Amino acid sequence: MRALILFAAILALTLQSCSQPPEELNIGAAPVLIKPLDELAKEFKGCKVSISYAASGQIAQQVRQGAPFDLLILADKDNIEALAREGFIAEGSIKVYARTKLVMWTPEGKNRPRSFEDLAQIPGKIAVANPDVSPYGKAAVQALQSSGLWEGVRSKLVYAENVSQALQYAEAGDASAAIVPLSLVIDLKGYYFPVPAKYYAQPEQALAIVKGAKHEKCARDFIAYFLGPKGKEALERYGFEVVED
Repeated sequence: MRALILFAAILALTLQSCSQPPEELNIGAAPVLIKPLDELAKEFKGCKVSISYAASGQIAQQVRQGAPFDLLILADKDNIEALAREGFIAEGSIKVYARTKLVMWTPEGKNRPRSFEDLAQIPGKIAVANPDVSPYGKAAVQALQSSGLWEGVRSKLVYAENVSQALQYAEAGDASAAIVPLSLVIDLKGYYFPVPAKYYAQPEQALAIVKGAKHEKCARDFIAYFLGPKGKEALERYGFEVVED
């Protein structure tokens, strides 16, 4: 009888654990990370990972409006530091993890520019991310202004919601070129060359845990994985410079 009761108790616990949905980590991330982060999320074994991509400024605004993110992996630290000052970030969780370069990408073709300074001579539109919400859109505008190209190209600019959409405009032929992070085009057909570093301040990409995160342990486990050997390999493969402690 005692054995039967014990078996029933074990069975009940087993059924209860099976009925519980798996823990789901909600990440708000910048589109500059789409390729490496999607790869890493699929391989992560700690819990199920759900990622929402948007420009860093848009992600920050969603946090202010109550979006249930556990972890933010953004394209700059300014937005995260602003959230921290406003009380939205878990203390001690901010980490600068990587940087990458701005490049100018064009589809394959005979009339492609040969340097960043040739940008004013190309026909058609030039796609950049909205500088009000995208760190790399802001860097692109800064590069155009400090290089002296701004007045010659400002009428050609088409602003996208984020860097991924800016690239899509050029891929679809709605723009002749896009100024985007290297990580988005490093494995694409077409032609790209770096925007000279002297023309812009390279964004320092940062991550942080949201204060009161529902899945904080899973967030910390994912950070350890993201900053570990597999994460570093994926980031470097897509053109990021990993920032070590």
